[in-house]
Amino acid sequence: MRILIVEDEDDKFSKLEGAVRELHQGGTLELERASYFSHAQKLLYSEQYDIVILDLMLPLREDDPTAIDVSEEIIETVQASKYCEFATILALSSFSDVVDTQLKRFSDAGILLAGFDDGEKVPTWLAKVARAFNAARNRSAFDFVIVCALEKERQAYARTDAVLGDYRSIAGLDCLELNIGDRSGVCVALPRMGLVNASLVTARVVEKFNPKLVAMSGICAGVAGKADIGTIVVADMCWEYQAGKWSGNGFKIEHFDCSIDPQVRTSLAQMIAVDDKMIDMKLGLIEDKIVFEKVIMQPMATGSAVIADSGRMDQIAEQHRQMAALDMEMYGVYKAAELGNPRPLFFGAKTVVDVGDQRKSDTYQEYGSIVSARFVVKSIARLLG
Repeated sequence: MRILIVEDEDDKFSKLEGAVRELHQGGTLELERASYFSHAQKLLYSEQYDIVILDLMLPLREDDPTAIDVSEEIIETVQASKYCEFATILALSSFSDVVDTQLKRFSDAGILLAGFDDGEKVPTWLAKVARAFNAARNRSAFDFVIVCALEKERQAYARTDAVLGDYRSIAGLDCLELNIGDRSGVCVALPRMGLVNASLVTARVVEKFNPKLVAMSGICAGVAGKADIGTIVVADMCWEYQAGKWSGNGFKIEHFDCSIDPQVRTSLAQMIAVDDKMIDMKLGLIEDKIVFEKVIMQPMATGSAVIADSGRMDQIAEQHRQMAALDMEMYGVYKAAELGNPRPLFFGAKTVVDVGDQRKSDTYQEYGSIVSARFVVKSIARLLG
């Protein structure tokens, strides 16, 4: 657990540090201190913490030792920093009038606020610190969650660098524990394929596990000429191709799309640019020229029906000129993650195993599941590293 204490007074910091170490229960504890607000602000904009405990009266800079009320600055920073979305934040003040006047504003900003009443035999601030620990434990169950539509897609992780743990039922979800480096997560299998199940399960995953990242791997259909069999498609944008209106003039789409975070897109695009075929993770899986297909980052459409008709694929592809692939779940995962509070990072990568025509088969499904799983593992290590 990573904890930041922002406190300029040594005696007060010592008491907070002692309470934190006493409340911590097992695992690694990384405890950092900032003694002035500009240092704390820099850390809150660049580092991920599980708990942040800060005083409301702080010097602004190292060269100015005068402590002032930084309530406004704290609220502004917490609301602006994407890293604070994942942290439990507790503000403390020795001035009861400040606590009384600022309580609602801090609560609206998602910040716990309490008085530092050190004169009491059992100080209430200690109970607030304990509450922050409980909130952090509940909100930081896993670093990442991977969603798979099929069990064969989940089994593919046995052939990646991830370290697999136990199968568990957690909050009614079918979970397989796994670690990627020092990051812990679960791979959740959907009860059934499809957009609705993907949406509901991902929403529950975000609510229950509060992951920093949600990903999806598996297999998909490619658009002929855009993504041939063997291509790994990273969906930088997704939409539901069935949303719209049917009339006497045919179908008119309502194009509600969902895109990955620009920083996620940049990071993955740079990884792909260095090695766009990633042959190393494909060798030994299959003797076929498809191992030379590239990893691409292009739009993907999602719908509830299995498509095995080239004419229908062409109709869907007309919805976006850069559409490269089609699946049955990705948009649901993206949209549920996007609406999460706090919102995790998210992305998905699937391998093309057919082009949605009458020749649809399962010939490449195992290969496709494995290479997409390996790509997702590689990407999670990069994004959370």
